[in-house]
Amino acid sequence: MIDNGIIIPEDFRHEQYLTVIENGKKIVISGCSHKGILNIANWLKPDILIGGFHFSKIEPCDPKLHTAAEELLRTGAKYYTCHCTGTEQFASMKKIMGNKLEYISAGTVFEI
Repeated sequence: MIDNGIIIPEDFRHEQYLTVIENGKKIVISGCSHKGILNIANWLKPDILIGGFHFSKIEPCDPKLHTAAEELLRTGAKYYTCHCTGTEQFASMKKIMGNKLEYISAGTVFEI
């Protein structure tokens, strides 16, 4: 990003999250989760998190991806992920996270 004419690392201050609390459940909706899906899950402590994980450039066999899946699983939340997670990365994480991770795409309708 450019700050006062100087190029500096992007801090993603503009990234926003929508939190809905209904029937005792906290549902968080994120975009591409540039601040890090693990950070967002730990900051907001959702029961359900919907958003991209921004993992599409990580190799599906990369240990970092497996560690992230294990850490997300430990939060107890249910995750619905999409586009920037990557389909191969999703498949790798799904093996670890089981029914705590689902893939959605444009037009998907689901009930929480």
